[in-house]
Amino acid sequence: MISYEWKILDILGKDDLISQVKYHLKATDGENSVATEGYWDFSEEANKRAFQGMLEIDVIRWLEEESVQNGVSVIKSNLENQLANLSKTASISKPWDLPTFKLKI
Repeated sequence: MISYEWKILDILGKDDLISQVKYHLKATDGENSVATEGYWDFSEEANKRAFQGMLEIDVIRWLEEESVQNGVSVIKSNLENQLANLSKTASISKPWDLPTFKLKI
């Protein structure tokens, strides 16, 4: 099961009305974690929400609601795809890294 951790990094707007947010979202599946950061432009409906008395959880809820297209969260689905790909691969040495060795004295 994937767990998500949202953070609102910045709120942009005019006249105490929100038009855009900068967010950070981390997804963890127990073994791996991936994260993304970006901006979301709210629809005209969201722009009518008053800024006073708002909590971070309110903004996160609006962001989650607005980011769903055709029943799928576009932000979360990208992270889910990255986690799925991480579970199918393993880290390998980069060819440009020089091998190291230890001297025994």
